[in-house]
Amino acid sequence: MSANITILLTSRHELDIQDALVPFEHVRIEDWIKEIDEDIETYINYRLESDLRLSRLKPSIKDEVRDSIHGKSHGMFRLVQCSLDGVSALRTVRDIRTALQHIPHELGQTYENILVRVSAADAAIVRKILLWLCFTMLPITLDELHSAIAIEHGLDELDEDSCLSSAQEIVAVCGCLITVSTTGYVRLAHLSVKDYLLSEGIRNGPASSFALGQLAGNCELALDCFTYLSYGSFRSGPSCSEEDFALRLKNYPFLRHAATTWTYYLRATEVAGEPSIQLDEKILSFFSPETSRAFMSWVQVLNAGSSSGGSSWTSYPKHATTLYYAASFGLLEVTQHLIEAGVDLNTPASRYGGTALHGAVCRNHIPIVRALLEAGADAGQSDWDKVTPLHTAAVEGYVDCAILLLQYGADRNALDKAGEKPIDWAIKGEQECQKILETKLGMLDADMVGPLLADLKFRRKIAANASEVKVWAGWDGKYIPEWSK
Repeated sequence: MSANITILLTSRHELDIQDALVPFEHVRIEDWIKEIDEDIETYINYRLESDLRLSRLKPSIKDEVRDSIHGKSHGMFRLVQCSLDGVSALRTVRDIRTALQHIPHELGQTYENILVRVSAADAAIVRKILLWLCFTMLPITLDELHSAIAIEHGLDELDEDSCLSSAQEIVAVCGCLITVSTTGYVRLAHLSVKDYLLSEGIRNGPASSFALGQLAGNCELALDCFTYLSYGSFRSGPSCSEEDFALRLKNYPFLRHAATTWTYYLRATEVAGEPSIQLDEKILSFFSPETSRAFMSWVQVLNAGSSSGGSSWTSYPKHATTLYYAASFGLLEVTQHLIEAGVDLNTPASRYGGTALHGAVCRNHIPIVRALLEAGADAGQSDWDKVTPLHTAAVEGYVDCAILLLQYGADRNALDKAGEKPIDWAIKGEQECQKILETKLGMLDADMVGPLLADLKFRRKIAANASEVKVWAGWDGKYIPEWSK
């Protein structure tokens, strides 16, 4: 690879981004207005010749379009694009001239005009599309979105009659507000679309019915995912063959997306405020014994990875428990509900035999770790590879988790399958994590963590000289160096 690499990083005028980029050479777009105007004129000419409808206009009308839009562009390509899209949709010269007289001077007004023109029949669909594209946690395909916007709360199955006639209709009803990649993924056409949909300006204007909010939006998407995952087809349980699993994914194109993302939409609502009562009820119902088959259908899809076929349909843990997954995904209220219901806290539930405590520690969910330990979870129980929660906390540098585990009796000398202690795993982590671990553990009872600290300091001293050493034989205290020549 050539050493002569130049990296261009572009950003908007956001203070935190500007502060981070202070050490680097800057190019201000505002200093290149003349060149930008020339590029905009080139783009307008291209559209006037390549767009089927615009290319049919008389030369004199093309000149009017060019002069009017270019004159009001103010260096904004996005405004020019939307204006040309709007003109292209018009059918008479009179309508075109009227539109040219009312070209907005800023993007917010442009988006307002687009949304106000959406028909009453399409308004709910357009809003739902924009909602998904504003808050989706993962890139979403046209086919996935086609299913997602047809979800109706309270129904036991997707009503095919309520779906758009084809996924391509999504592009037709949203126009220049969205864009579709060559690989089929849909996104908002520009970040300014999201800015407008979340702004105070839209709430106080004629397009207020399209206004979106972060908390309510994530709550709605979580409820949509739950509704989809609770369909009757999934209450029969996991697929029993590769062909059946592949067919399930084909018939329910939104299934993989819903299975992967719903917990993140849910946690976004918990961080910002209280989720809806309807959502609370669905969550608890989904994790109840009565819906265990639907739960296991979700676990199967979740663990199948991103393969488009059914080759990984068997990779899910057949012994999965609701407590493990609630703890792993940080669902505190669900975890507490299951604890109160008296479920076994120490049942192996992951693909590797980890318990709910393993899952909570792995994701550093401190409140759940504490709730499980206070309820009597075994702090020292290992998985099938003899890995304890303390091993995981040590390698990840989760100091608060490590402290809690030690306070509740975790064994600092526990050996994994390879004969390594948690301290060995800590050495594998970042040096800074080791320093933090040493400092924080030093504040605990000396009898509890003193030997652990001594071991950590000794091993850090050895690791610091590793550049001089080519081979070490064993980790039993008898180190045999082979010095580099």
